[in-house]
Amino acid sequence: MQNFISLLTTSSSDDFVGLFIKAFAVFFAFLYLLYAVVMSRQTQIMNDTFSTKMSSILSTISFLQIIFAGILILVALFLI
Repeated sequence: MQNFISLLTTSSSDDFVGLFIKAFAVFFAFLYLLYAVVMSRQTQIMNDTFSTKMSSILSTISFLQIIFAGILILVALFLI
């Protein structure tokens, strides 16, 4: 695992391949954030329409997914 992390962090952004990898990592991280926001909104609409015992758990999971997407964007911007 340590070797894999050092492989990703040692690639220079000046290098074309490193820049290419970083650009796609940031792009897909933003796409995942968009997906997480849409899923969160769908969960809120579902909870308003159809109430269950697990609605609070589903809302919490969708909120955690947005937080994870934000962390993923930070990792893509600063570590890769």
